[in-house]
Amino acid sequence: MSPLAKWLLYDCTFALIPIAGAWFAANWILGKRTVPADVIRDGQLFFYCSTLSAAALGDVVTVANPIPGKDYWVFGFIVSIIFATLFYGAAFLSEDQNDKDRVALSSSIFALAATALVGFFRDTYGIF
Repeated sequence: MSPLAKWLLYDCTFALIPIAGAWFAANWILGKRTVPADVIRDGQLFFYCSTLSAAALGDVVTVANPIPGKDYWVFGFIVSIIFATLFYGAAFLSEDQNDKDRVALSSSIFALAATALVGFFRDTYGIF
């Protein structure tokens, strides 16, 4: 298995298991029929995004070998953390059902974007 595939499995997929677990518990244990978007409407994926970016940020600033464009990577990860935090705040404060649907969609897109950004960084520089 390639280092990128291991990273995707252990750091990304396993980190998202609680979302699947919450959905499973709601559907099978409590008997409530829900869709996966019901679980992520409160912005939990934004925590995943900020944690993933923060871990990569720590690797950028502590890696021994020089990274070309290091300042750009640091800026990108900090912007990702800030946006994830702001969007989580907006998700937390929204009460309208249409807003919750938008939060579910935007958090899913943001999670894919953050995973792609960090994955590209790690694959490019071999930092796993």
